[in-house]
Amino acid sequence: MAQTLARKAIIAIPSFHGAIFPDGHKTGLFFTEALHPFRVLTAAGFEVDLASETGTFGFD
Repeated sequence: MAQTLARKAIIAIPSFHGAIFPDGHKTGLFFTEALHPFRVLTAAGFEVDLASETGTFGFD
């Protein structure tokens, strides 16, 4: 009897979104860095979760 595995994926995103550069520019999640793989994976039938170390994130 063959079993099929659930089609699930995790996209790991950074929690840190504070100033990192000398000019005070902040770092964080660049929206398309998560959007593109999300679209590709969901189009392929995967259930996708976003995860970060703290459960929060900030946009770059």
